[in-house]
Amino acid sequence: MFEIENLLKEKSGYYRLKQTDFNGQFSYSDNQFFEFCSGYKINLIVFPNPVNNKLQFKYDENLEELISIIIYPITGGEGILIEKSDNEIDVREMDPGVYFVNFKFKKNSIIKRIIISK
Repeated sequence: MFEIENLLKEKSGYYRLKQTDFNGQFSYSDNQFFEFCSGYKINLIVFPNPVNNKLQFKYDENLEELISIIIYPITGGEGILIEKSDNEIDVREMDPGVYFVNFKFKKNSIIKRIIISK
């Protein structure tokens, strides 16, 4: 078994995921390239969490440009592309539950886990 700590020793490489079904059949994802960026780290804060109407986020906008925000339900399925406006996301129309929010920057991607409550 490969441990994530082994990845931290490398500056770049490839990985793929193995999905095993309940019946024992399995498949592999396509190979994905990764590259660790050095020199700076984007500090991204999301609040409040849990959230029930507007999720706000803060980061140093001078370091890197935010390209997109995609929200995925923790159960899987299609992600929702969010239009960035004034560092907040309106979640009032979303079902309660646990979600992953993927903030994609030019050279980095940060994933935060949020809870939407009503």
